[in-house]
Amino acid sequence: MKQQGSMYEFVALGLSLAFVAFMIWFYCHTINLNDSVDGPRPVTIVPDLVFFYKCAPSNDMMADDLKIDLFLQKNGFTVQDTGEIDRELGISEDDLQGIFAIDAQKRMINITDAPNDAVDHDVSLQSEPPTIHATKFEHDFQAFISDGLKCHISDLSTDNNPASSKGFYDRMFQADATNIWEFHLRDLSRKP
Repeated sequence: MKQQGSMYEFVALGLSLAFVAFMIWFYCHTINLNDSVDGPRPVTIVPDLVFFYKCAPSNDMMADDLKIDLFLQKNGFTVQDTGEIDRELGISEDDLQGIFAIDAQKRMINITDAPNDAVDHDVSLQSEPPTIHATKFEHDFQAFISDGLKCHISDLSTDNNPASSKGFYDRMFQADATNIWEFHLRDLSRKP
């Protein structure tokens, strides 16, 4: 009798271990290990380079925007006036200026009017993760703003994105690239 009890205990132990192994397998295959108890962790993209700049009141902002457009175009970017797009789409009626630019290396630059008197514009440069800083371009762009436009740069910082955020960035870039190309093609079709 004692042997039969041992056999039942052995089978029960085997089934218990099989059940535990199944539960571990099930858990690992249904729950992303990057998820938190409350759900997936959000993916964020931080700019490679961000800074503010303020120009002298004597600067002609429209002329400065044109110079920035030309600088970015010379560096391979397709440039769009986001202030114009916002006004056209009815998002804003303000005369705020903004520049959004992309290039073939999947970099994005966003320049917007800042809504306070301390700075005129904020600038962000983003590139496809994992971040590999375009140090020459970053330096040249800062020099263009400070020396070329005679504007004061403040609160400059750099950051990096890990390779794990590449998928999110690619989707974000694709959406932004589609929008900029639609407006860019529309503008080209309007020219005489």
